[in-house]
Amino acid sequence: MADDETIEEKLNAMENKINELIQQVNSLKEQGQDIDNILNLLQVVVNTLQLSQAPFSVYRKTKSLTQTIVEKNPFLRYDEISKAIISALERKGPLNISQLTEAVRKERGTASRRIIRERVDKLLSKGLLIEDDEGFGRRIKINKDNELE
Repeated sequence: MADDETIEEKLNAMENKINELIQQVNSLKEQGQDIDNILNLLQVVVNTLQLSQAPFSVYRKTKSLTQTIVEKNPFLRYDEISKAIISALERKGPLNISQLTEAVRKERGTASRRIIRERVDKLLSKGLLIEDDEGFGRRIKINKDNELE
């Protein structure tokens, strides 16, 4: 969790610096500087920096959805495996138990198929997850209707 806070702090600092640069470029334009080449170059920098903000907003949305799920369901607070399951489903969409086990292994380093199945069944019974009717086999996905309430 400390790593997440550090990343969030770094993202905020970087976003603040980007906004400062944008304000400085806009200020130069307002002052009517006749330095067309510099302004063109600065506009390229501004456009590049604005594009670089996109990954930050995606990161924040994903993170906030995870936090919302945990906040609404206190039993998840200390259940790292269930959080890893939800996180994997958020990133990858509907998965079967084998795919989910592999995704949790990549995130945590270890995961038992039996334990993953048990946690999925628990999350299904709580209404946090649902079975996906589309496709072949038993695929699990996040119950978006439950999370938006």
